Amino acid sequence: YINDKWYIYYAADDGNTDNHQLYVLENSSPDPMEGKFEMKGSIITNPEWNWGIQATTFEHKGVRYLAWSGWPKRRTNAETQCIYIARMKDPWTLDSPRVLISKPEYEWERQWVNPDGSRTAYPIYVNEGPQFFHSKDNKTLILYYAASGSWSPYYCVGMLTADAESDLLDPASWTKERMPVLKTDQKKGLYGPGHNSFTTDEDGNDIMVYHARTYDGIKTKDPLYDPNRHAHLLKVQYDENGRPIFDYQKH
Repeated sequence: YINDKWYIYYAADDGNTDNHQLYVLENSSPDPMEGKFEMKGSIITNPEWNWGIQATTFEHKGVRYLAWSGWPKRRTNAETQCIYIARMKDPWTLDSPRVLISKPEYEWERQWVNPDGSRTAYPIYVNEGPQFFHSKDNKTLILYYAASGSWSPYYCVGMLTADAESDLLDPASWTKERMPVLKTDQKKGLYGPGHNSFTTDEDGNDIMVYHARTYDGIKTKDPLYDPNRHAHLLKVQYDENGRPIFDYQKH
C-alpha cells in the first residue's frame, strides 16, 4: 500500500524462463478487493534487460527502494541468482542503477544437488526472495533472503544487515551473516524452509510466514517441481540487541 494505492509485484515471462521480468499492477481503490488492478508495466532493472524475480519494496528516510533477485548476466553453463537493490522514482520505475549486495558465495548458498543425487540440468546457485525487516529499535535494516535450491532440503534463509544511517546503495553498507538463520530441522520435521515474509497477529506480535516441506527429498520425477511446500507461521523472538531470532520451539 503506497501513496494511497495498492500495488502487486510479480514476475512473468513469455514461456522462456530466461526472459523472466518484474511487473507491477496498480489499484487506486481504498479496498484492494474492489476497483481494478491495472498494468503499470515492467520494471527495467538493468540495461541488458536481464532476468529478475521476487521484488520487495520499502521506504527508508523518505526514499523508496526495491530489492529483488536477478542474474548478473545471461546464463550459459550455470545460473547465479543474486540480490540487488535500487532507489525508486515511483512504485514502478527505478531511479538508480541496480547495486549487487549479495551473491551465492558460502557453501550453504550453493547447494543444487539433492542427497539422492537428483539435480537440475546445470548448476544453479541461489540468492532469492529478499524480504525487508528491521531490528526492534529500527537502527538496523534487514533483508532476509532464501539460499540454495528450493527443490532441496538445503533451502534456507540468510540475512543481510545495514546500519539505518548508512548508504543503502553502497554494497559495503551490507553485512551478510556467515550462517543461515533458518534451515532444515529434522527433529521438527521441517525441510528446506525459505522465502519468508512478515505480518503481525491480533496481539501485535511479529509473525514470520515461510514455506517448507514436511519430509526429506523430492517426491516427483521432476526435481524442480515438487508442489508440497506448505506455509508455516513462526513467532519472531528478539535477542538482547533487538534483532530477530527464529525459534522453532515457538512454531
